[in-house]
Amino acid sequence: MRLLLIGHVEDCGAFVDTFLQAGHTCVQVPGTGIASALRTQQAFERPEAVLLCEEERADGRRPGLRAIREFDPHIPVIVLSSKGDMRSRVATLRAGADEHLVRPQVEELLARLEVLERRLPRPNLYVHGDLEIDAQAFTVTRRGTRVPLSSHAQGVLRVLLEANGEVVSKSRLLREVWDLDFDPGTTVVEVQIARLRRRLGPEGATLIRNEIGRGYRIELSGSPGRG
Repeated sequence: MRLLLIGHVEDCGAFVDTFLQAGHTCVQVPGTGIASALRTQQAFERPEAVLLCEEERADGRRPGLRAIREFDPHIPVIVLSSKGDMRSRVATLRAGADEHLVRPQVEELLARLEVLERRLPRPNLYVHGDLEIDAQAFTVTRRGTRVPLSSHAQGVLRVLLEANGEVVSKSRLLREVWDLDFDPGTTVVEVQIARLRRRLGPEGATLIRNEIGRGYRIELSGSPGRG
């Protein structure tokens, strides 16, 4: 499960190793600039749940929780707090949290994550040889092992998958992956496509097709989809 952990290291940094050992992926960011952190994460790999280490203020507000809900009203949020009294838990839930847990109840937290994971919609998965491509998270695994991709490679994969087999022009890739509205006159796209193909292994050449003079497309037709 892809987790975004928001809070200072001294408050919740110890959780990260526990999440990784349980098979989750976890990115930790400080409790400031929450909207910016969410925007950055969404651009590459949307978190499936947010864990927020935040204490209730004297006036009863939780500004971090409010910022998350203003940015995304639907993403599951678990608040981790040192307070577990009934009033605090009720206030947190009414403010928009899905769960309120007293840290550091690690076993209960892992169990809650298992419940959330069971409720998640199954992603669109495509199989291409030994590769399994998640068209929702824009990730690739080979025989169950994650294929590491750079941010640019994952961006290229995202644009190609979102095009659903249609040809994607070089100018569109430059605009959506590199944020360039002009052709810099370099082979940055071609180089990144070649690197992505190599990273994908033997299937790379047949998965990403070069349409001469038009651009690139991803070849998923005929691949058995699941989910």
